[in-house]
Amino acid sequence: MKVMASAHRRLREQVESQGGLAMIEAAAAQNKCDELKREWLFNCDFWYHELNKALDSADEVEQRMKAEIQNLQAHYQDHIDALEAKKVDVKARVSDAETQVRLLNSRPVE
Repeated sequence: MKVMASAHRRLREQVESQGGLAMIEAAAAQNKCDELKREWLFNCDFWYHELNKALDSADEVEQRMKAEIQNLQAHYQDHIDALEAKKVDVKARVSDAETQVRLLNSRPVE
């Protein structure tokens, strides 16, 4: 924008001081200004789309990672639940064994 503004300012000064030659240079400067504007718009559009693609990709990766974390949490929770069930089973077997030992110890020896 600064380049365009300074080119425009120089163009005006030349038109006022040089007459016909300045008109040709003014047309050339206008063409250059239009070209710069088109390039600027093209670059803005290009980087806008690149940024949106990157953001979409980041969103996809984030969603995939969240799903993987949830799957891992479910898997490990299932594993924890299985271990808890085994623990309850082992405690019950230990309790049964202790009861059998008490019963055997309480019987009179012949």
